[in-house]
Amino acid sequence: MDKSLNLTSLRYDIPAGIVVFLVALPLSLGIAQASGMPPFVGLLTGVIGGIVVTLLSPSRFAVSGPAAGLVTIVVGAMQTLGSFSTLLLAIMLAGVLQCVFYLIKAGRFVSLVPSSVIQGMLAAIGILLILQQIPVALGYEGEDGLKGLFSDPAQAISPSSLVVAGVALAILWLWATKPFRRIKLMTYIPRPADRRFMGKSGSYLWRPYSAGRHALPAAHCLA
Repeated sequence: MDKSLNLTSLRYDIPAGIVVFLVALPLSLGIAQASGMPPFVGLLTGVIGGIVVTLLSPSRFAVSGPAAGLVTIVVGAMQTLGSFSTLLLAIMLAGVLQCVFYLIKAGRFVSLVPSSVIQGMLAAIGILLILQQIPVALGYEGEDGLKGLFSDPAQAISPSSLVVAGVALAILWLWATKPFRRIKLMTYIPRPADRRFMGKSGSYLWRPYSAGRHALPAAHCLA
């Protein structure tokens, strides 16, 4: 497939690149956090997937990066191997095996796996990610997740975080309604950009006017 630079499509490629960046950056950081990895690992993986893989791949449409489907595998590997350095060695060996499988054309055996198995695995991973983000949306800062949140919800929930998360979800819903889709200006704004802008600006503007239980948790505020 021809991968030469086409300047005529640049006006479409630039907005598409911005949208992919706005989606891939928080996704990479979130997957790293869900996997128990440092955030820098997710950022580095996103850069490698977005730049290095793009230059080496023959496809013009594939978007590479950290895979949410590997979260449960990485978490289990961390618990089994016991150290981050050992996990990096295991990942390197997995990459070598992938190269070997490519050379022997083993990809054709994927068709033997029932689609229901893949769909069930992805659905379970999606539920896991949602459950991990509920404490974040409610402003809970503990490390025990939902267990600590439900142990004392009256004290664990931050009203400010709840407001910011609610506004972001409302924008997500409104954006898909017909009145919003009729506004021509909205077609030029990447959909992921508005929710990130509202979340960050809302957390920044709320800080001077909130205190006590109504204050945003420090981890949710801009520096």
